This record gives sequence, structure tokens and C-alpha cells, in this order.
Amino acid sequence: MDVGSRTVEVQQLVEMDPESCYDAFLSKVWKEGGGLGTPKILQEGDPVTGADCVRQVALGIVEHILQGQRGDHLEYVIEDGPWPASYNRARVDFRSAGQGQTCVTWTSNFTPALFG
Repeated sequence: MDVGSRTVEVQQLVEMDPESCYDAFLSKVWKEGGGLGTPKILQEGDPVTGADCVRQVALGIVEHILQGQRGDHLEYVIEDGPWPASYNRARVDFRSAGQGQTCVTWTSNFTPALFG
């Protein structure tokens, strides 16, 4: 995944098992926008993994899930729109933290368009 010149990583502990957390991410965050406005689904993807689902979020930014494995990870790219990066690929990992919890790690790898 590391092709861009910059990487940002964020982690969050969630009170769900990895499979339920993955499902919630797809439905609540990817398809419903996670409280940041409802995206427009341009193409439905695989109903289990979300692979090939394409959405348009705020400002006309188009994101595409490249692949995923339920309860483990998914990867997506920004394909189009006014995003200040010439490359942007992200991965969301879902790892069991025990006791019905999941550590969600979002990693974004990108190259700023202005500062390459």
C-alpha cells in the first residue's frame, strides 16, 4: 500500500467483535456517512465485503473500495474530486482486542498535490 509520500494512522477501540465492527463500518460509516452527511452510493459493491462499492461524499469526492475481508480489513482509494492529493489509498484494519472489543486502525497513504 505504501506508494504515497505521507502516511497518517489513527486507532480506535470499539466495543464490538471484528465481524460486527466491519459490518457496522460498511453500513454506518461507508454507506450512511458516519455523521458527516450521507454519501451518494454510485455503485453497490459486494454485500459482505463492500468490494467495488463506489460512493460520492462531500465536495464531489469519489471513493472506491478496492477489496476487503469481513472482520479483517478493507482498502479504498479516492478516485476523483477536489482532493488536494495526487494519490490517496487507505486501509482500515479490524483486529480483535479481546473481550468482544476490536482495535480499528485507519491508515491513509497519500501524496499531497502541492508538495509532492
